[in-house]
Amino acid sequence: SSDVIHSFRRHDSLYVYCRKCRSYRLDPLPDRTALHQAYAAYYPHEGPLLPKTDLHAKVLDAIERSRPDKGVLLDVGAGYGELANLALGRGWKTWALESLPHCADYIERTWRIPVVRAMIEDADLEPASFDAVTMIDVLDQLQNPRHALERVASILAPGGVVFVRVRNGAVHAGALKLYQAFLGSSRIKGWLPIINVWGLSSTSLNLLCRLCGLSPIRLLNGPWVGVSSYGGGIPVALLKNAAFYGAETIRSG
Repeated sequence: SSDVIHSFRRHDSLYVYCRKCRSYRLDPLPDRTALHQAYAAYYPHEGPLLPKTDLHAKVLDAIERSRPDKGVLLDVGAGYGELANLALGRGWKTWALESLPHCADYIERTWRIPVVRAMIEDADLEPASFDAVTMIDVLDQLQNPRHALERVASILAPGGVVFVRVRNGAVHAGALKLYQAFLGSSRIKGWLPIINVWGLSSTSLNLLCRLCGLSPIRLLNGPWVGVSSYGGGIPVALLKNAAFYGAETIRSG
């Protein structure tokens, strides 16, 4: 399509840009087996390395502003289950969805929270069974974000809310191209621009939500969540938080 143009290379990977939806993506897209293997290699640890309590508390605050009556919450791509455990302590009945065995084992062993061991696209979940769904830094790492978000919409109960947080693809891609053009590098003073499988913008995230039958309540750049959530000092935390889009609660239409 004339709307899709070559954008930039990072290492051996080519990214293209869609002018219509204002998103970046890997070209070609990796298959799901390759993605799962990459995630397993990237998350080899037996437990979380850095606490993200501040971030997770802000996610739950946002959800509870739209849905003060707590019900059943599913954290998609739960990692080591910290968000699901925090939600449990705040009165939610929580489930975690996590495909990596060692992460799922950690959640069950440490937090005693039930885990669905699958990718969201394949998970055996009842329709309209969750009052809230969280996807923190997950959607832009999947092969088909629309397919995943459609699946989330199908399991959301009437009046339910979804919180999606992804990296700001426009900011990260722009920084990466500037670094490469003027510095000959993809990194500066410890901050590495991050483009995953997809680099989503507010435009593309808004479009995705509406295509999946979800009505955005609020789309914004993520707020400051504190150094403890990312480590590496205040400048790194500020940059990283400035470079995130948070779809602060998206509900079913």
